[in-house]
Amino acid sequence: MPSKMERFTQSARRSLSTAQVEAERMQYPEINIGHMLLGLMQEEGTIAAIVLKEAGIELEKARQDVDAGGQHGPSPDAEAMTLADNVKRMLELAVDEARKRSHTVIAPEHLLLGIVRYQNNNSDLFDTFGLAPETIRAAIERRMSEPDYRPDADMD
Repeated sequence: MPSKMERFTQSARRSLSTAQVEAERMQYPEINIGHMLLGLMQEEGTIAAIVLKEAGIELEKARQDVDAGGQHGPSPDAEAMTLADNVKRMLELAVDEARKRSHTVIAPEHLLLGIVRYQNNNSDLFDTFGLAPETIRAAIERRMSEPDYRPDADMD
């Protein structure tokens, strides 16, 4: 049986791993959307990281905002850490974003599009950062429409 992660690019997987590290560092019991955003920001060179940087989000400020906005608890073992329901939904939306574009892989830009779609109905996170979901979506789509765009560039 194929792994659920096999369609994720290396950079998307690293973004997820970094989100987990951020959640552990902040002593959260689960990985939430804010941690996912932090993970995407740190995967330099990806469309997601570039778009977030161009939107003016600074990593340390984002960390403070994410850390201040949640519920802390005893930090579980790395193996026991779970995904918050909002992240599970965001991942479903990311897969749908890739599918709609006939992309066979899930890259960081699909993850960010999943966050954007989730945030259209739950705007707390984007409000915190002063972001408009439609502006982020437009910036991602502009970069994805460039002739040299390849979502599977790091699948090796």
